[in-house]
Amino acid sequence: MRKRSPGQLATVVALLAAFSSTALLQADARQLVTGSQNTERTNKLTGEIRWHRSVGQAQEDARRENKLVFWVNMLGTLSGAT
Repeated sequence: MRKRSPGQLATVVALLAAFSSTALLQADARQLVTGSQNTERTNKLTGEIRWHRSVGQAQEDARRENKLVFWVNMLGTLSGAT
């Protein structure tokens, strides 16, 4: 493998960044989600999940139901600024 100079590497990185941003700009606009769609989907998702406030209770329920615990640690709320 041929060694590259820092200038060559910077050029490659710049080209990759330009290519990927161009590809993103050309993405189909129909795939974009509006703010109201996002709110609706978030409310639906959070309403369907059984949330635990205690890790111990989540672990106990998971053992009893033979399921895994998915831990989300966050500041703020899912429906607001986090």
